[in-house]
Amino acid sequence: MSRHRYRRRFLTGSTLGYALGAITATLVLAGYLLGVRVLPVLSASMTPSIPTGALVITTPVTSDQLRQEDIITFTPPAPFTVAGQHKMLHRIEELHRDSGGWVITRGDANPEADPWRLPLRQHFSRVTLVLPYLGYPVMGGPWPLCAVAVGAAGFVFSAQSLRRAMSRTGAVAHSMVMPRSR
Repeated sequence: MSRHRYRRRFLTGSTLGYALGAITATLVLAGYLLGVRVLPVLSASMTPSIPTGALVITTPVTSDQLRQEDIITFTPPAPFTVAGQHKMLHRIEELHRDSGGWVITRGDANPEADPWRLPLRQHFSRVTLVLPYLGYPVMGGPWPLCAVAVGAAGFVFSAQSLRRAMSRTGAVAHSMVMPRSR
């Protein structure tokens, strides 16, 4: 393969990589602004439906959109709050729309329902996608920080690759213009 073809193919690949990166970043930002959240599953209370270490994608729902058997995320009421204000992930066992409305939840692996009633005026999100094992890398740190670190590493790698390609093509152009001295 000639050096010119290599350069053109490399620059096309780099441009495609930057475009895909920009599209991905735009989709992630748009999803975040629309309330889509990505959460790791920290406990086994939802096994076997959702294993520990899975990554779940949730979307916000109104109380009218809730259905019995939905798997939802919510903030448990005091005194049951989780350290770090983590959301809980359980299935709706009972849904009552009368007299203000409330929800009773239960983890699939738990023998009994949770000891609280969640008012329907609370903010809920429904699990829309479960990605087994992908939660383990983000369980050790905050998700946005991990995403920024991976994005920065990709940017640095792409910039270095582009710089190397440009220096190679500059050397090729220079050797074509300037004859070698003997």
